[in-house]
Amino acid sequence: NAQHYHRTLQGGNPYLPSYPDGTCLDVRPAQAWETGHQSITQCCEAHFSWDVSECKVKYKNLPPSKLEQIKEDNARDDKKEVHPYVPDNEDGTCYNTKPIPTWATGYASLKKCCGMNFKHKMTHCLSTGAVIVLEEGINPYLPDWGSYNCNQKREPMSWEGGGYA
Repeated sequence: NAQHYHRTLQGGNPYLPSYPDGTCLDVRPAQAWETGHQSITQCCEAHFSWDVSECKVKYKNLPPSKLEQIKEDNARDDKKEVHPYVPDNEDGTCYNTKPIPTWATGYASLKKCCGMNFKHKMTHCLSTGAVIVLEEGINPYLPDWGSYNCNQKREPMSWEGGGYA
């Protein structure tokens, strides 16, 4: 498909799963913790194995306006202030929630911070460390359905309880 070939060459980004869209997209670079794929088929097989053909059809049928909106959203997210990861010995993980103190060593990725400070419990560190948005105190851990995990990036709805780690 010529359109597919052009989009791949033009974007130069790996294919990554987009669970809300039910397909894989090549609209942004992979984060340090993500595994990108070289083709739509590889990505669909890895992340939508129950219906690879539907995943590929959804990718092919995404309107260009939807792709442009996703790219704009990603560009807006890239402009948000992100700080280096610093270890938190109390939690046994790393956070990048605020500027680091002048005496602290910051790391560019969660994986690097965990590896340098919590090598003995990497799984715990990688699964609990994250960007946390603090709004009027600490938000509880809540489901993030787009990424299929729990985090503290938003305030709870009135019906949500949430939990604190």
